[in-house]
Amino acid sequence: MKTQLISVLRGCLIAVALLGGSADLMAQANWPTRPIRFLVGNSPGAAPDIVARILADQMSRALGQAWAVENRPGADGMIAAEAVGRSQPDGYTLLLGSQGPMAIDMHLKKTVPVDSLKDFSHIAVIVDETTGMAVAVHPSLPVKTLAELVTYAKANPGKLSFSTTVAYGTMFGAWLAKTAGVDMVEVRYKVASQAVQDAVSGRVQVAFQSPAALGAQVKAGALRFLSVATARRIADWGEIPTVAETYANFSMRGFMILAGPAGIPKEIVQRLNKEAATIAKDPKFMQDLAKIYWYNFEGARTPEGTFEFVRRERETWGAFIRNIGIKPE
Repeated sequence: MKTQLISVLRGCLIAVALLGGSADLMAQANWPTRPIRFLVGNSPGAAPDIVARILADQMSRALGQAWAVENRPGADGMIAAEAVGRSQPDGYTLLLGSQGPMAIDMHLKKTVPVDSLKDFSHIAVIVDETTGMAVAVHPSLPVKTLAELVTYAKANPGKLSFSTTVAYGTMFGAWLAKTAGVDMVEVRYKVASQAVQDAVSGRVQVAFQSPAALGAQVKAGALRFLSVATARRIADWGEIPTVAETYANFSMRGFMILAGPAGIPKEIVQRLNKEAATIAKDPKFMQDLAKIYWYNFEGARTPEGTFEFVRRERETWGAFIRNIGIKPE
């Protein structure tokens, strides 16, 4: 009798497990059934926010559920990354992850709250080359090229300040200090709009910000472009030389990936990747990216390809950071 009872209980447990598994499979098949939270680690109006909203709009239409963009600026994008990395892996909390938390921060800090390779589901590459940053100065500064800025800064050590909002700008400042021997003071801001405004007012004389963030003020004559930190000159500002034209072999690549917490069911990851791949090669999407001087030259990749992309970028940035002598703090 006891043996029969144990057998019946075991059968019930197996049935419950099978039903639970069936329920999970059904939930995955029906996904999404509610709005998706889409976190971006930048302030409203910044270039990553613009891309996030374009992507969210198209993904909402493709999946039939709203994508609610949430801005979580700060800590080089790590605040947003940590929130997503620690969320439930059900496909309802996703991230537009930048090079900061995905490839740079682990080389600048002794500890980071989430690991970009272990704590995320890598879904698709949305942008594989950003303009990342341009160099602009207040018009009162008597320089018109990056070389002239370097000469002026050397003649006035410690007297110039430059604005940054993310590690990308910090890296460029450190690289310029080592490569050109300049001594300028970094002023770090939480949001790009304030950094640009302080450059316009003259509170800081130099701005290391994205061309998208600086463009309107440059067109208005409130700031002057000197150079862009890109592999090639960019549309609308074709007369502005790249940093590599002054310093050969310079390279700093920014990027954006679609990611979620580790453990998202494979079926959901594959569906997200499929939709992202369609969007990434859509001419309208590519035109929208080009408006802020961002590009996706090689498409969304597969989830496995996205993981490998992040791994390689982590290694590349690590070598760059070690070369300029920055040690984790």
